[in-house]
Amino acid sequence: MEEDRKVYEFYDVEDTVLGIGMHGPVYRVTNKESGKSYAMKSMRASDLKNDCDFDAIRNEVDILAFIDHPNIANLVEVFSSGVSMHMIIELCYGGELLDHLHQNGPYSERMAKKYIKEMLDVIRYLHGLNIVHCDLKLE
Repeated sequence: MEEDRKVYEFYDVEDTVLGIGMHGPVYRVTNKESGKSYAMKSMRASDLKNDCDFDAIRNEVDILAFIDHPNIANLVEVFSSGVSMHMIIELCYGGELLDHLHQNGPYSERMAKKYIKEMLDVIRYLHGLNIVHCDLKLE
């Protein structure tokens, strides 16, 4: 596939899957020129169930390209064709809140306050742009 070739021209793609998104796997990739690591969300058109799925992905790309907040991963670039789409996104370190909660038990009040404040800051920012996040979770 043409766009896959382009991704591989610019990025080394690791075999390890970081996670599985609603429409496909998320891989760790490294930019060949800068050496910087990113996350790559990959979706195949054949895996999309209907036009609503395609519209949701286009909407996600449009929103990520528009927003700028320190607690939201930045969209770096998109490789796309009629066959598949690969979104290169800032790689977030530290794991998921839910995993930390399971491994370490309840958060202290101070840490819970810190995380809730960060999440509410993001929600306030998005709502100020008339964007509603419909899938908030600790993952």
